[in-house]
Amino acid sequence: MKTTRLTLFCLIAALCAAAPAFAGLIAHYAIQADDSPLVIEDLSGSGRDAAFVDTQDPPAPVYVEGYPCAENGALRFNGTTQHVDASGRFGNGIYLNSAVTVAMWVKGPAQNDMRVFSEGSTASNNPLVTIGTRSPTDGTVKLYIRGSTTVERFSTRVAFDNTWHHIAWVDKRVGAGANMLAQSFVYIDGVLDSAFTYVRPLFTGTNALNTMTIGAIRRATISNRFTGVIDDVRIYDHALSPEEVSALVVPPCAGCAVQGDPDYYDTEITGVR
Repeated sequence: MKTTRLTLFCLIAALCAAAPAFAGLIAHYAIQADDSPLVIEDLSGSGRDAAFVDTQDPPAPVYVEGYPCAENGALRFNGTTQHVDASGRFGNGIYLNSAVTVAMWVKGPAQNDMRVFSEGSTASNNPLVTIGTRSPTDGTVKLYIRGSTTVERFSTRVAFDNTWHHIAWVDKRVGAGANMLAQSFVYIDGVLDSAFTYVRPLFTGTNALNTMTIGAIRRATISNRFTGVIDDVRIYDHALSPEEVSALVVPPCAGCAVQGDPDYYDTEITGVR
């Protein structure tokens, strides 16, 4: 881990806003520039490191200020050549757990049908489990699930307006045995935005899931690339409670100071995550 320069003011803000981990965290991509910029480290202890992928040569990851106030603590995606790939790290798919929570910080403009999280397949274009932007471009969140059937829902609140917003999707089966009835909850900035009950599609045979990406969809080719910044992606193998989701969205102690402000002090800090 290389030495990272942060202002003392911003470090204190970041520490005050540190979110709890909770049990059942199966992947945590905090995202921080270090000596291996093409490796997105999984901090959950599950060994599910992801890779930054860029089709331009050489790859050019751009790390920018993350939430909250973390210097080089988030990835900016250019919308044309970049995504993060953790395919093969989650067995038959995250969505196939009886319950799942996917949470992240995003900062990007309203854009037409792009994805910040996706599971898919290299064998078929049909199976998809995705979180992304809506078409038309109104800044709301689109949840799209397609297997044996298709489920499509939209948030009411805006999450894509070029400011930081937290998105959390919680999904859990509520039916016993072969009953695939499920409940789904979408939170924006820690507040429940929408909830619905549905029948989970099947993902078997040609609909089997084998890819997981951040910032795009991976099938036989890459598509639906997101333009903007993503930070602190967390994946759980159970449904977080409303209180747990809210706890992920603790605001910073204060805004980040800039050079010249009375509260700005440069300090050399090693190993800050």
